[in-house]
Amino acid sequence: MSDFGNFIVNLNGSLNEIGKFIKSVFQKTIELTNTELQNKLKKISEFIQKLPEITRQLLLLLAKNGWYIDPELPIVDNLKVLELFASNNMQCANDFLCNWFNLRLNDIEKSLCEKYPKRIRLLQAAFWAHRNEKYALSIPVFLAQAEGIFSEITEVKLYAKANGKPKFASSLYYKNLDGYDKSFLSPIIEPGMPISLNEKEQKKISFPSFILNRHIVLHGISTDYDNQLNSYKAISFLTYIDWILRNISKRGRF
Repeated sequence: MSDFGNFIVNLNGSLNEIGKFIKSVFQKTIELTNTELQNKLKKISEFIQKLPEITRQLLLLLAKNGWYIDPELPIVDNLKVLELFASNNMQCANDFLCNWFNLRLNDIEKSLCEKYPKRIRLLQAAFWAHRNEKYALSIPVFLAQAEGIFSEITEVKLYAKANGKPKFASSLYYKNLDGYDKSFLSPIIEPGMPISLNEKEQKKISFPSFILNRHIVLHGISTDYDNQLNSYKAISFLTYIDWILRNISKRGRF
C-alpha cells in the first residue's frame, strides 16, 4: 500500500475511534477518570486542528484526478475512492464515482434548477444532452455554468489570474474565510490543478490526456473530450462549485 493509502487507513481509524468515544460518552457506557477524559479530549482537539490540512490534501488528490467532492457521498465511500486513487486504481475509482453521480443525477439537476431559476433552460439542456450521450454538448455547458455560478455568488471570475495566482485568492471574500473554509476551496485556488490550467501553464505541467481541462474544451482546442467520464467529472465540478459557495455564503462569509 502507498504512503497515501496508509494515511487514509490511519485517518479512517482515527475517525472511527473518535466516533466510538463520543457515542460511548453520550450513552454513558464508559467511565473515565479526569486524566483519561482530558487525554481523550486532547487527542480530539489535535485531530480537529489538523482537519484543514487533511481536508486540503484529500480534495487536491480528487481534483488532480478530475473529480470534486460531493457532500452527499458518505465519508467511508470518500475514503474508499481516495484510497483507490492513491494506489493508482483509476478504473475502479472512476467507475465508482460515475455510478455515484448517475444515481444522484436527478437530485442534482432538480437542486440546481431550483437554486438558479435563470439558468434552468441551460441546465436542463445540459442534463438532457448527458442522458442522451451527447457529451460534446453537455460538457461545455456544465463547465460554463459552474463558472457563471461562481461569478454570480462571489462577483469574481473563477479563472481570472493576477501574477499567476487566482484573483479570487486576493479578494476580500477569500481573505475573510477561516482555514477550514479555505481548505475546501483549495481545488480552485492552488496552482497546477488540471481543470484550470491555461495554454501557457499546460506547457509547463504535464497531466494525463483523460483529465478534464476547461481551457482546451471551451476554446475548441480539444476534439476528443466528449465522453461519459468527462461529462460526469464536469457534473461533479458544477456540484462542488454550487455546494461549497452556498455552504460558505449561508454562514455569512460572502
